Amino acid sequence: MTTWKLTRLCLLALWFAGALMGISVSGWGLILLGLALAFEVGAVILSPDELQKWVARSYFGTGVGTDGLPKFDKGDWAAEKAALDKLMAPPDKKDAEGKAA
Repeated sequence: MTTWKLTRLCLLALWFAGALMGISVSGWGLILLGLALAFEVGAVILSPDELQKWVARSYFGTGVGTDGLPKFDKGDWAAEKAALDKLMAPPDKKDAEGKAA
């Protein structure tokens, strides 16, 4: 690394440190709030819901669902539809099926 590049790097580091020190307490709060919001949105996006798990197992899916169940057999439309119907059932109907099983 040449002396000029090293000097520019040091000056950039000093400028960045000075810029960070110039942020007020409320500024740091807003930065941390933004980071927390970004992490929360990322966690929600990366956590698959039940419909995404079903799609992963369906004919158009990528393979094994995140719930560990294997992909539906090719052409077994009845099994896919039954799983989708169970998924789309109203909450009270799901509770009744859960209690009966």
